[in-house]
Amino acid sequence: MSLDEAARLIGEAIGRPGQHVQVTPGQAQEAFLSMGLGADLTRLYLEVFRGYETGLLAPEAPRTEASTTPTEFATFAKQVLVPALG
Repeated sequence: MSLDEAARLIGEAIGRPGQHVQVTPGQAQEAFLSMGLGADLTRLYLEVFRGYETGLLAPEAPRTEASTTPTEFATFAKQVLVPALG
C-alpha cells in the first residue's frame, strides 16, 4: 500500500480529506520544533527517518502469513485510529 492510499483511507475513516505530503528533513525539523519538541528529540526522529530512507533500518524478517494479521488498513483506521483521535 502506498502512503497516498493510506492517507486516503485514513481521511475516509475520519470523515475529512487525507493527503500524504512529502517534506524535506529541514521542513520536518521546523515542524517538530514549532510544535514544542526539543532539539535533541527532533534530531533523533530525523535520524530514524534517515535510517528508513537509506535502508539502514529495515525489517529483520519479511512479512509472512504467520507475522501478518488479516486486518485491512481501512478496518484498522476505523477501529483504532478514529477512537484514538476522538
